[in-house]
Amino acid sequence: MTNKEIIDDYYSDQYANNYGRIQGLQNKNTSCRILVNKYRPNGLGNKY
Repeated sequence: MTNKEIIDDYYSDQYANNYGRIQGLQNKNTSCRILVNKYRPNGLGNKY
């Protein structure tokens, strides 16, 4: 992986984390799994 790819991955991950936090605050009665589903990697186990 190049340094640029590492940095891009970092910022993508931070964006997804922030999105999840905001969605959780704004949608307290909805499952987190549903709210952030678009950011879950394909094949990620249910444990995560």
